[in-house]
Parts: sequence; C-alpha cells; structure tokens
Amino acid sequence: MQAAENVLLERSIAAKLLISVPGTVTRDIDLGDLQAPKITSGGPVVLSLPVHNRGNVHQDYVRPHGLVTQVGEKKLAFPDFTVLGTSTRVVTAEWTDPPLLCLCRASISVSTETGRPSRGRRPSQCCRFARP
Repeated sequence: MQAAENVLLERSIAAKLLISVPGTVTRDIDLGDLQAPKITSGGPVVLSLPVHNRGNVHQDYVRPHGLVTQVGEKKLAFPDFTVLGTSTRVVTAEWTDPPLLCLCRASISVSTETGRPSRGRRPSQCCRFARP
C-alpha cells in the first residue's frame, strides 16, 4: 500500500501597525522612471513606476489623492497603495484599451493630501503598433 502524497499549505497574515512618535516629520517622495514597453503587439499595456519614500513617515496614495498617469488623451489611475518610510515600492497600472496605433508620451501626476498636485520628474514614451 502506497502512502498518499502530502500537501503543505502555508498561509501568512500581516497587519500594518503605524504608530506616532515625537520628532520631526520628513516627507520626501521620489517618483522613479515610468516603465512601459516601447513596442507591443497586444494589450493590455502594463505601466510600472517605482515610488521611493525618502522620508521618515508612511505616505498613502488613496483616491482621490492617488497617482494618475496620462497616456495620450487617456488617464489611468494606479491602484491605492502605501509606501512606508525609507522604502521603495513598484506599482503598476494597466492600459486595457489602447488604440491600434499610438506614438504616446506618458506622464505621472499625483494629487497630495494638501491638494497641491506634483508631477513625476521623468515622463516615459510608450508606443503601440497595429497587430500584423
């Protein structure tokens, strides 16, 4: 008689615990280079952006204060996320319905909690061509 195969199932649960401590608050966010394929033959087109928090407090990007990319005439919202202090996170957005032919320039904007928009420092180009 042969023993049945064993299956190992691991699960993890995490909780974000943020506490306030006395001291100087430093808010310093650096938006990296927006990454997108230069040429693609199908959709969706995935755009990725590294967000580096050089500050010492977490930064939430939750609508309506989130990251938005504009590709041509289309605005795409990145999903809600948090970047902890002194850390980097890469976030992605999907352009699900790009045109068949596009020589597009993508740029990033973020609306901060203070209501003042700031812009990413380096726009990227993203091109899409008709499928053969």
